[in-house]
Amino acid sequence: MRPLRLELRGFTAFREEQVIDFGDADYFALIGPTGAGKSTVIDAICFALYGSVPRLNDRRAVAPVISQGGIEARVRFDFSLGGSTYSAVRVVTKDAKGGANTREARLECDGEVLAGRADELSREVERLLGLPFDHFTRCVVLPQGEFARFLHDNRTDRQGLLVKLLRLGIYKNMGEAARRRALEAEGRAEHLQARLDGDLAFATEQALDEAKARWARLKDLRDEVEKARPRLDDLAVGVSEAREAVARLDGLSASLAAVVVPPDVAELADRLTHLSKLVHEAEDELEGAEQKTTDAERDLDALPPRDPVVAALNAHGYRGRLAAEASTQRTAESSARDIEQAASRAFEDAEAALETALGARDDARAANAAHDLAGSLVKGEPCPVCLQVVEHLPTGEAVPELERADADVVKARDAKAEAQRRRDEASEARSAVEGRLQVLESQIAAHDERLRDAPGHTEAKALLASIDSVGALLEGARKDVKAARAGHKKLTSDLQDQKAIEQSGRQSFEALRDRLIPLEPPPRAGSDLAADWAELVAWAASTGPEVAGKVEAARHRADKLSDERATLMEGLEASCRDCEVDLAGAGVEPAVVAALTRAEGLVDRLEEGLKNAAGVRGEIKKQKHEGDVAAALGGHLRVDKFESWMVNQALQRLVEGGGAILRELTNGTYSLGISEAGDFQVVDHHNADEVRSARTLSGGETFLASLSLALALADHLAQLAAGGAARLEAIFLDEGFGTLDPDTLDTVAATVQNLAAGGRMVGIVTHVRELADQVPVQFRVTKDAHTARVEKVAV
Repeated sequence: MRPLRLELRGFTAFREEQVIDFGDADYFALIGPTGAGKSTVIDAICFALYGSVPRLNDRRAVAPVISQGGIEARVRFDFSLGGSTYSAVRVVTKDAKGGANTREARLECDGEVLAGRADELSREVERLLGLPFDHFTRCVVLPQGEFARFLHDNRTDRQGLLVKLLRLGIYKNMGEAARRRALEAEGRAEHLQARLDGDLAFATEQALDEAKARWARLKDLRDEVEKARPRLDDLAVGVSEAREAVARLDGLSASLAAVVVPPDVAELADRLTHLSKLVHEAEDELEGAEQKTTDAERDLDALPPRDPVVAALNAHGYRGRLAAEASTQRTAESSARDIEQAASRAFEDAEAALETALGARDDARAANAAHDLAGSLVKGEPCPVCLQVVEHLPTGEAVPELERADADVVKARDAKAEAQRRRDEASEARSAVEGRLQVLESQIAAHDERLRDAPGHTEAKALLASIDSVGALLEGARKDVKAARAGHKKLTSDLQDQKAIEQSGRQSFEALRDRLIPLEPPPRAGSDLAADWAELVAWAASTGPEVAGKVEAARHRADKLSDERATLMEGLEASCRDCEVDLAGAGVEPAVVAALTRAEGLVDRLEEGLKNAAGVRGEIKKQKHEGDVAAALGGHLRVDKFESWMVNQALQRLVEGGGAILRELTNGTYSLGISEAGDFQVVDHHNADEVRSARTLSGGETFLASLSLALALADHLAQLAAGGAARLEAIFLDEGFGTLDPDTLDTVAATVQNLAAGGRMVGIVTHVRELADQVPVQFRVTKDAHTARVEKVAV
């Protein structure tokens, strides 16, 4: 597995989308201050592949990966494996209860979807990489504080990891398969023996000899039957022909006895003659009625259509009503005009009276000016004469002359208004009458235009009377035609019924005569059915005795041929019984052929059975040999033997490789060993090669020893694995390099760089500047108040 590209959005510190391109980074460092998010990049790779983060204690927890305050986290990781490109995508979304779930998870390879759910994605990644999550974090992604796990694992856990990494389970599977094959071979041998003792037990040499002897006897019997077949066939044909003659002659005799003249044959001709005459009379009556109809239709066609005449009469009547109403409206118009003129004169008189009253009031006001002015003053307002503000209103007695003048003006104004109202009402009434009169005159003119080419009122009434008279005559003639046609149809139907009866009688006669054709009945007399029946009855009476004699002769010949055939069949059936041929439900020849076929089949089956039995015995021997070989192989490949030996060999190789790396990292001070119990040991070369448990190392020494084992495991895994499988093309180191002294740090850097030079991608997570400066590609991780960011820099 080799990383290619990583996309993050909403994943812990990375709130905003970040894309990390590993395409040309064989050896790189993730650097940045503590808490910036360096290890989060490694966490995202693990989460994309397995749906879990190494630093979380609960592998099922997904909510912590969502950025604080966010609602969704998205990770996409592209990697190459075995020449193919894969993409692992996981999207985590918060739910309403405060938890989270994986809303989307899929694994694609070159455009094909390999997994569509979270659990499917994890299982498919484990299958592809050959590593479960725990083993992946020990061999590929080594997070902070995890280097020492492999070093301090117990023997069982370490052996399980190596079996998984090196795919040594193939040998366990081979052993199990071999033992299954041994059991299967044993089962097949037992099954074959049961077949030999059961299905093939019938196949013996004695049974074959007996079957061949019976087959020979049946062939002789078949020859005997074939020799008798021609005579049997001739006898069968003779019997069939004789019995057919008996049946045919019996039928003719019965037909002769059935020759009887049907009743009413003589009366049928009279009925046909009478009905034919009635039909001709009905045809004449129908023709006369149809002629009357034609004449009435001709007379009606000569007259104009009825609807336009009716329309003209209606139009004349309507115009008369309009003219009467127009005359009434003219009288009303004259009266309305007179009323309007009188109202106009009354209005003019009222208007003159108002002018007179206004003049009289003006004269009264002039004669009493001071009093009139005093009445118009308003307290607090200036006087119109002296312009001084009025403090007190003057008091004085009313002037009767002024009051009478004002009252006369009011009265005159009311009279003028009333006269104006009456004049307006009269004008409106006159306008309404004139409008209605104009409408009526327009309608009368329109009707006069429509009636210009129409007949007059008197002419139209005469035309309508003629049309209705001729129409009544036509309706009566049509009813007469309908009645005559119905009578003609009834008589024609009755005539056809009688003709059908005659035809049926003729057909019955012909059918009976046709049955008697072999006896050569007399020819037909002609159209007289009664005469034909009389002649046929007389001939049947004279021919009956002769036919009865022929029937007896044919029956005697059939009995004789049948007896001869029965005697021949009895002899053949006796031969069949001698050969044990079952004749139940079958003829002699089919039974013999069937028995011969079965006998021949039995011979073939016995010969095939003997051949198969020999083959089964050989196969039993082969299966027993294969079972013995598989059982021996299964014993050799048991887990406590071959697999344990392979694990020990792998551990020894790891100890040798890790020890060499540790010796280089410690300047020759330490190397590694392994105890008989399978625990790692440290050899102290500066202390007389003292051997002690790896658990006694200090923190820094444990880091170097664990790193040595991790690098050796990554470097030698493909060589140790069965078939070269489980190739780890990338390793990520997330460890506290800050605890190392400068010399050791340089040594560690050189060792890691050599590991990268071997074709494997190596990434380290560190904030140690001295180590990061020696790495050719840096991914610099920074973090502000909102999000973390990654910048790729080539050093």
